[in-house]
Amino acid sequence: MYLSYFGLERAPFDPAPQPDALFETPTHNEALAGLVYGILEAKGFIALVGEVGVGKTTVLRRALQYVRAADPALLIVEIANPALAPGALATRIERALQLDAAVVSHGDLEPLETALRRLAAAGRRLLLVIDEAQSVSGPTLELLRILSNLDCSGRPLVQTVLSGQPEFDALLAHPAQRALRQRIAVRAAIRPLTRRQVVAYLRFRLQAAGAPAAGVMRWRALQRNAAASRGFPRRANIIADNALIAGFGAGRRPIGWRAVGQALAAIDAGAPRRLGFRLAWGSAAAILAIAALGWIGLPTAPTRDPGGVASTIQAAAR
Repeated sequence: MYLSYFGLERAPFDPAPQPDALFETPTHNEALAGLVYGILEAKGFIALVGEVGVGKTTVLRRALQYVRAADPALLIVEIANPALAPGALATRIERALQLDAAVVSHGDLEPLETALRRLAAAGRRLLLVIDEAQSVSGPTLELLRILSNLDCSGRPLVQTVLSGQPEFDALLAHPAQRALRQRIAVRAAIRPLTRRQVVAYLRFRLQAAGAPAAGVMRWRALQRNAAASRGFPRRANIIADNALIAGFGAGRRPIGWRAVGQALAAIDAGAPRRLGFRLAWGSAAAILAIAALGWIGLPTAPTRDPGGVASTIQAAAR
């Protein structure tokens, strides 16, 4: 609705994962390199962990783009519903392998193993990709562990990528999952962006959408978004998109600090923000007062520059 007004070719802040427009930071590149390396080297179980909205699905889909191009023989099965019961998961695998009879759900793994060995004899292997892995049940995780026992010439017949929120780490920490936990060969983690990285990320998304040289968002608007989004790209997208809507409605461009404030008010409507705001300022004042007395030193946050994907993957493979 606002594209022509701001001179954009497409919506810059679509929150849906866009693997072709991955913003490269050290944490995202490290996770991407770990995924690609682990999959191509058939490392068995691979875990990807990160908070909601930090970019896990984008990195995961970018990794799948790489491995599809590098190894067309992979049979990739993405599980959309992580809450599947063991029988339903087995049936989903059977369907991907084009088995005629669904007998694995009754506890007989022999037909599935036969199909997997046939797949391996043809130079192919199965890759299971499960997003939102924190929702996978214990019995289903146990089925995945049992399937990981199947191998051909020392290479697993089934490889599994489990992507989830930090609760997935808690799930693996349970004593009942110690056998599965020991089989995770590669673990990648994605951390929130720094404020400087959020600003760079927003500019990256605007440039990718064809933003004009005159600019769409002012520096103060980018800074306010960076502070409010707390390093989560999804939230930064939502704030920026709502700010563009507010600026369009008010006939303002480029977008300034006030439009971001209006976006935040709309997004966080009903949240008890005022008390938190006062407490935050009170805490900040207390810290500054102590620092002025020389009791403590205020640390300077480190900054990190984005790295290249290809070089990171090559480094991980060595």
